[in-house]
Amino acid sequence: MKSSQQTTNAFSPGPFGFKYTAQGGLSSVRYPSGTTLTYAFDSTAGRVQSVSGTANYASALACWPNGAVRQMNLGNNLTEQTCLNSRFQSTGIRLGGAAATINCGNSGSDSLNLGYFYPGANNNGNPLSQTIQRPGASWTQNYLRRGEPPAIGE
Repeated sequence: MKSSQQTTNAFSPGPFGFKYTAQGGLSSVRYPSGTTLTYAFDSTAGRVQSVSGTANYASALACWPNGAVRQMNLGNNLTEQTCLNSRFQSTGIRLGGAAATINCGNSGSDSLNLGYFYPGANNNGNPLSQTIQRPGASWTQNYLRRGEPPAIGE
């Protein structure tokens, strides 16, 4: 096990411990508190499939082709889902008790739902707007693109 210890302003919480797979992937981390997290990998792509310790923190991890997490079941019985467009830009992130939805749409019981909207043409990678939804509330944030006049009412 490899070990590391950090000291900040003369405070040292204790050593961290790290174990690695034969392929060099992180297989476990021991925190100064004594908590150990263990990572399980799939056999084909070597991607993390679950993270466990004294509790199951995440399981059933599925990834996009670029390696970003598509969906995972969290230890608190919630599902986190991330949706990407063809340019691998995040178009939605949701956290809810329901199973995955198409395009990260709000299942109606989501604890949090984020939507990102990009221009069809001249997509420079920056979103035009973002929606933030949680039970009982919703907000929209519009972003001004450099060189464009603000929309009426902004």
